Amino acid sequence: MMIVKDFNIHGLVRIRMETTIKSKADIAMRHFRHFEVDRAADASIDIFIHDYCECPSLENGTVTSETCYADNYLNIADEKLCLNLIDAPLTVYCNRYVIPLKFLVEVVLLKRGYSLIHSAALEYRGRNYLFPAFGGVGKTVLASAVIGDGGKLFGDDMVIVSQGCLSTFPLDFSLYPYHLHVLKIEDPKVTKSLRRIEALNRCARLFSCMTAPLRRYDPRMDRLLSMVIRFIATRFVSVSPVTIFGSNCIAQNGPLHRVCYLSKVQSTSSQIMVETIDAEDLAERCANIMFQEWYQSMSILYRYSGLSTFSLNGVFAQIREVFQDTFGRVECLHIRIPNTLDHRAYQSQLIAYLSDHASADMPPCWAS
Repeated sequence: MMIVKDFNIHGLVRIRMETTIKSKADIAMRHFRHFEVDRAADASIDIFIHDYCECPSLENGTVTSETCYADNYLNIADEKLCLNLIDAPLTVYCNRYVIPLKFLVEVVLLKRGYSLIHSAALEYRGRNYLFPAFGGVGKTVLASAVIGDGGKLFGDDMVIVSQGCLSTFPLDFSLYPYHLHVLKIEDPKVTKSLRRIEALNRCARLFSCMTAPLRRYDPRMDRLLSMVIRFIATRFVSVSPVTIFGSNCIAQNGPLHRVCYLSKVQSTSSQIMVETIDAEDLAERCANIMFQEWYQSMSILYRYSGLSTFSLNGVFAQIREVFQDTFGRVECLHIRIPNTLDHRAYQSQLIAYLSDHASADMPPCWAS
């Protein structure tokens, strides 16, 4: 059965996905649930996503051992991927998202002077904060604390920035078992799923320990049992932030007031440390974080750059330029989080920091 979904991201990016593959539709909904709309006119669409079986045949194309390129289309049969990121609308034929959906959105946003950023963004006591960071630093943990204290969410993983302003991009939360102890999750289905994941992961760790001697001496058995362990282990469950925090948890688009770059550091200190950071340095770091998020698709994108007028280096430069402009308009801070600090202490200290400085024009820096 054909599944057709239209999404409109703040009037900046309009997407249509047509697929018979349920897993593709599910992933799209996790990304764009908040932006689903009724079917729009074809002429207004910026990104079309189809199944690979519908891709065009490329006549007289440039052929390598793995790819065929013609008329701005790159076809990689082994990956079941065919794409055109040059002509409007962008068009992708695939059976799975070899090129991340967020990258496709980013290409269109950059044409309009906007960019995604890998960051949590929150409204708290009338001020809008951006918290860029690598994955695993604690953006979701921070977001839950701020929302629990009356704040609102722009996004906990990605948000849209341009000219000192924030636009919401509330992806589904990726919840891990440890979130049971730091989030107020009231939905029994979500709680049950996380407890199931926790139990499966315990079984996977036990199975790994029991089979370690066998895997150590037999490479083929090692590969087989490692696949079994990965199959047993489950990492996370995706949940809409509205399901966790309620329908009023999403912020309204608005001006950015402060950037707080988060990083974890090796330290036995019991306190977070806050210092200023140069806006251009931070823009470079955040642009690199974006590319790190897309690392699995980089070889394909660079191959496309080598065959076409599409420039991945140009994408990086545009991202950095948007970040430099945005960060240059506000104060930028670097919050260092000791790796020994538990989640609750981390939450309480950042809430205290935001509470102390929510209404201040120029907050003092904390030092270690």
